[in-house]
Amino acid sequence: RTAFRALLATSRALGSLAMPRHAVMLALLAAACACCCVSTAAAQPTLTFSFAGEGSYSIAINGKLWYSSAPTMICGDKLSFAGSRNVSGSDVLGPWTGTELSFAAASTAPAWLPDNALSSSASSKVVMTATFHTYPARSHVGTVTVGFPAGLAPSACSPQATTSLDFPNFDTTTTFASGLGALTWNGRACSDTVVAKGASNLGASGLDWGPTVSFSNGADSTPRLSLVTSTLTSHKIVVSHTTKSSYGMGPTTEINSIPAGWNYSSLLSASDGGPTAGMYAWGDVIREYYGTKRQPSITLSDIGYYTDDGAYYYVWEAFNIPARPASAEQLLVSVKDELWRSGVPVAYLQLDDWWYYGRFFFGNVKSVTNWTASSSPRLFPNGLENFSDKLNLSLQLYTPFFADDFQTKWNMTESHTFKGTKIVTPADSYNFHADLFDLGLKETKGRFATYEIDFLDVNFAGSKPMFETVHSADQWYKGQHQAALERSIAIQYCLASPTDMLESLLLPAVVQARASPDYVNKVTNALDIAGSSLLMGPVHVAPSKDTLWTASPQPPTSSDREHSGYTTQPHVQLDVVLATLSLGPVGISDGINQTDVGLIQQAFRAANDSTLLRPSRPLSWVDSVFANKSLGLPAADVRVTHAVIDATFAASDGKGLVSPFSAATSSLVSDSSFVSYYVLAWNTTAPVALQPGDLFPALPRAGARLAVRAHVFTPGAEHQYASCDEGGKASDCATILPADVLPTVAATSTWSLEAISVELPNGSFFLGELAKLVHAAPQRFASVEVGGSGKAGITAKVVGAPGEAVRLVAIDPSQTVRVATAVVPPSGSVNVEL
Repeated sequence: RTAFRALLATSRALGSLAMPRHAVMLALLAAACACCCVSTAAAQPTLTFSFAGEGSYSIAINGKLWYSSAPTMICGDKLSFAGSRNVSGSDVLGPWTGTELSFAAASTAPAWLPDNALSSSASSKVVMTATFHTYPARSHVGTVTVGFPAGLAPSACSPQATTSLDFPNFDTTTTFASGLGALTWNGRACSDTVVAKGASNLGASGLDWGPTVSFSNGADSTPRLSLVTSTLTSHKIVVSHTTKSSYGMGPTTEINSIPAGWNYSSLLSASDGGPTAGMYAWGDVIREYYGTKRQPSITLSDIGYYTDDGAYYYVWEAFNIPARPASAEQLLVSVKDELWRSGVPVAYLQLDDWWYYGRFFFGNVKSVTNWTASSSPRLFPNGLENFSDKLNLSLQLYTPFFADDFQTKWNMTESHTFKGTKIVTPADSYNFHADLFDLGLKETKGRFATYEIDFLDVNFAGSKPMFETVHSADQWYKGQHQAALERSIAIQYCLASPTDMLESLLLPAVVQARASPDYVNKVTNALDIAGSSLLMGPVHVAPSKDTLWTASPQPPTSSDREHSGYTTQPHVQLDVVLATLSLGPVGISDGINQTDVGLIQQAFRAANDSTLLRPSRPLSWVDSVFANKSLGLPAADVRVTHAVIDATFAASDGKGLVSPFSAATSSLVSDSSFVSYYVLAWNTTAPVALQPGDLFPALPRAGARLAVRAHVFTPGAEHQYASCDEGGKASDCATILPADVLPTVAATSTWSLEAISVELPNGSFFLGELAKLVHAAPQRFASVEVGGSGKAGITAKVVGAPGEAVRLVAIDPSQTVRVATAVVPPSGSVNVEL
């Protein structure tokens, strides 16, 4: 008993860590923890605010103090507490009760107040109010609204100041707070996933930082809980700010003047579980607040072809590279025709930074002088309209920035970050983009479907008019969005910041965003998306890993960085998996006749149906990765996603919901849902035991067993359905784990993909369509239910192209394999009993 207690104490210290299982110790840990490995759905925790006088406040989860307040200051001047009162009301999130704190200036005429802001009749001298709201119907949610009755002049703050004030502002020096794991996002394409022990160590200060997750990292016996803090309004001008002793958020000092009566709000969301559960619970709340429902986009529902940096056909004329075999307008049509002939029915084409008139600004990026197709002999000598007619596909068109001599009747100002370029002012954003999009539609004869804006972070930061008022940034983004929405054009943000992900909650036409560097960056392109996807998924922006090859090597080609020609990409199978499971675009970019058809066909339905087969949320790192990193420990690269099938996932077009995101992306999955998980490992070098919380969402039924089968990439039934024959032994087809035991991911020096099926209430397992990367995709199955006359007692409703044959596998309660092949009728769906 003493030895077991010691082992249990150690297991609590290491229980959240996805670490190689070295020697006997971790093997014993896995056995000792077997009884408590699998998490099931639980109610959300209770978040409360407390107040102790003099304007101090604190936040607790389930009665446990997490954070106390740091001093309340404006421009470095400490404010005086002026009183509090109880308040109540109702907003979009429902009825609330709360406390309003009032603060006064310590001096009579501080420099940061507008002239005469406090008149002689203003006896209270209140300069700031803070109202804390909790919601009886949402025990895990709190909001804080900060108001400025007299306005504010942030320009009076120190030039070195990031914010004019921080509120809420949390003390991070207490023993508990400093021991919490902390996670946030930063940088272009949200590609810097920053993890630390203690929020003050994140270094999160400035315009481009995202929500912050504080989480118990398993280093003690604290229950697994997480707290997400973010802006709720004014996302582009209220920024994160950390010091050595605090973490908070407040208005950027880039804003010159804050008018009297303006306010901003922040959101705090607690969750049972680690960072993944926390972010998706937060996402459910903030999407509901804005009513966010992304518009449909062919770039997310269907496979396409890309010409971005790293694509086989990227550079066409520059850097003295050899001419392509034909002009872009001829060769890209030939590429499309050959792909269709071979069984890859690409539905759209992306044109990157080379197709229009412009001057090379850096690399191969042209600043736009005229947003029409270049008539260069190597590009489009007969114009984009002629090319569009011959191609006859939807198009995704790109802009990075506009040259100083770009002609428009709308007001634009010089960028102070990209000298020699300019950006439209917020007041003219709608009209400018309306004209631009109308031009794109004219040039493509209505086939312009998606607009890609690049360098969004630097374009924003370099535009002084964005900061003229507290509403300017919103006006710019909303103007662009409204022009796109009216024309049914989707938007991709490229090199966007985390605050752009938050801003997009107001903008349903924004459907996807780059989540990693260009494909030419062969390692970081595949690495960074593992972290950024956990930011984008909860706000329902599809993460894009850029383009991909399906085969390597290929004949020599050239780009702006590898002029002499290159032939290889190091991990094309991995690239296909990452793009498909990201929910972002799957845009291949092989040379003509170079596509591995058998590999890429595992991502979509059939040779005559370009519909992608997806999970229900973007693939991202398991929670154990974040826990390890917060403790300074090695973290194996293990990622997970899940697919949910239930009766609510249906649409007339047969492609599922209007966006690739299932309705079931929260921490709770209904008992009637069928859920499967997909685990990717990359260069793990040793076996990795999954830990509680690594499979998200929690299992719908306590005690359900798991069936694990490694995906086989080699195409063909003899490979992908090997050992899964009708009447065969279950153990030959899949590994069925004992109840309440999680899988151990096998070591790999490359990559692996495993599908995990959850036991159904009747003791059967539905393994699905083993020839596809997502064995049980909601775009393939309208429902999977217990019932019917089959020996496994399962009925699956299969969706597909008429005449398509779909082979399905299940395991019945007697541990026998059951196989059925469905032929889709003209109606497009059929019920199959296994």
